[in-house]
Amino acid sequence: MAGGLTHPAIAGHALLVLAAGSAAAARDPLAFERATRLGAPTYLAVALLALALVRWPPAGRALKLEPGGAGGALVGLVLVALVVRLAILLHPLFYYPDVRVHGLFALQLARRGFIAFLSEFTANQFRYSLGLQQVGDHWYAFPYPPVFYMVAAPWCAGFTTALRLRCR
Repeated sequence: MAGGLTHPAIAGHALLVLAAGSAAAARDPLAFERATRLGAPTYLAVALLALALVRWPPAGRALKLEPGGAGGALVGLVLVALVVRLAILLHPLFYYPDVRVHGLFALQLARRGFIAFLSEFTANQFRYSLGLQQVGDHWYAFPYPPVFYMVAAPWCAGFTTALRLRCR
């Protein structure tokens, strides 16, 4: 079985996703189509990665998973949490003002390269108002780790049209 998950549990997960998707499609077809179109590749990639991790012996030992044990349930839990997150983030009415700012930052990394990006990191924080904290009469740049931008930069460079549009 897939990481210790039984066929009925796999079928149950599939039916849960199908039922939730059907309810979402009936309620808001445009939001469902958008979330499905943009979220399906991420869902598939996370599913394959999570399954590979729980079946890979070193990762299984690190997570203290018994063979045939809770690995499959862990994969199922990760996927259900991902569906909830994608449904919220990919809904057409979702608005989070920092998405644009973070997208602009990732686009700077994609366009200028890692060294130039890091050398102008703090200046860009002030330029795009990212993580600024006012203390008294002075503004300070909150230290942001650049790892997120390193992950997001390829998409902003043009791998996915939807994310590229969000990064402009």
